[in-house]
This record gives sequence, structure tokens and C-alpha cells, in this order.
Amino acid sequence: SDGLSYRVYLVKDERDEEVGLTEAAKLAAFFNSKFFHETITENSLPIPCGRFLQSFRIDDQGLSYMVFVTRFIKGWRAHQLSENELCVIAEAIASIHAINTATMSSEFLRVIEENHLNIRNYQTSVEPHLLKIMYDAMQGELAQYFSLPQEVMPRLETVVASEDDDDWAAPSERVICHGRLTAQNCYFKENSDSCGQPIELVDVTEWENIHFDDVGFDLSNLIISSAEPSVRRNKYMTYPL
Repeated sequence: SDGLSYRVYLVKDERDEEVGLTEAAKLAAFFNSKFFHETITENSLPIPCGRFLQSFRIDDQGLSYMVFVTRFIKGWRAHQLSENELCVIAEAIASIHAINTATMSSEFLRVIEENHLNIRNYQTSVEPHLLKIMYDAMQGELAQYFSLPQEVMPRLETVVASEDDDDWAAPSERVICHGRLTAQNCYFKENSDSCGQPIELVDVTEWENIHFDDVGFDLSNLIISSAEPSVRRNKYMTYPL
């Protein structure tokens, strides 16, 4: 009722101490999201995301699953974001970036750091396979969508390699980042942007990749992945003179 819906998160409880990298990443993502929603709800922070309700365990035929439930406001999402929609999301994310991590519990900081490290280890392990898939695709049907298809893979490989570059400068200020902010996980209030009503962001989902990083991490990913092409090219892309 009143536009409220419920979202259920579930993960298999791997009781074996020697869990594999994939299982460890799934557990890390689950606990990252759970801990984030608990913290936001407990502290009544004005973040447009689901509110934590409860957690419990399901045991079935020798298998055990951990579950938690959130309540959220149902909304609509755009495939591509206008400049106005980008600004609305940026303002909401700024409230997360503005949180002083020095005031947060040491447990929260430790859990987020450890879980994200497990997730990054898994992502790093599958990068070669994903690059191979992308390479094969660029040799075929995907090439038609790029003006310079032969340059895509070298540039992508350079970006991937730079993540492990020892000379990469750490950000001077680290903030709480969503980690995977795109139009696909941003929901706006139903009927907003119609009849003159302002757009209102009511729900941001997929907090499994939350971590501490540069303030520009979320917004740059959002613009690159989700801005309308005309907005991205005319507002955010620069070219050498």
C-alpha cells in the first residue's frame, strides 16, 4: 500500500571455512548490502534506498540460507538519464558522500573494507575471461556500434591494467561510494516529471559494491554508463584543441 514494496535478499550460507572465491564474493556482497541497509535505517539517514526490516535464516534439507528484507518505495527508471535526472541523482548521492566516516563505527568501516576486498579479488579473477568475450564480440557484431572499433580493446586493456598500477595516486579524500551507480538502479517517484511536478529519486538499489573511494567515482560511472548521448558529449566530454 502507499506505493511501498518489499525486497528480499538471499544467499547460501557456506559453512565450509575453505570457501571458493566465487562463494566468498557472494557472501561479501550480501553482508555489504545488509550492513549498509541496517546502518542507514538505524541512523535514519536521508538516503533514497530500502529500509531494513528484518533478517532470518532458512534451513531446508541440509542447506542453510541467510535472508534479509527491506521495504522500499516503488518507482520508475529511465534507460538513459537527462541532465535534470543526473542532477537529481547527484544531489542524493552527495548526501552519502557527505557522511563523515570518522563518526562511523570501526566495525562498519572494517566490514565494508574486508567485504569489498573479497569482491574485488573475484572481479579481478574473471577480468581475463570477460576481456576475451569482449574481444571476440568486437571482431564481430559489436564492431558496427563503434566509430573506431579497432581501438576499443587496447584502450580497455589500458584501463584494466591501470587499476593495478603502483604509481596510481590514492584519492586525498575517500567517501562512501555506491560502487555500481547506473540508471538501472535508480528509481524515480511515480508520476513525477509530469504535470509540472519535480522529479524525485525514491530508491537506489544494488548496494553490494559499497566501498570507500574518490568522490568522483560514482558520478563518473553514472555519466559514462547512463547519460543521454547528447548530454554526455556536449556537457561532459572534452576534446583537445
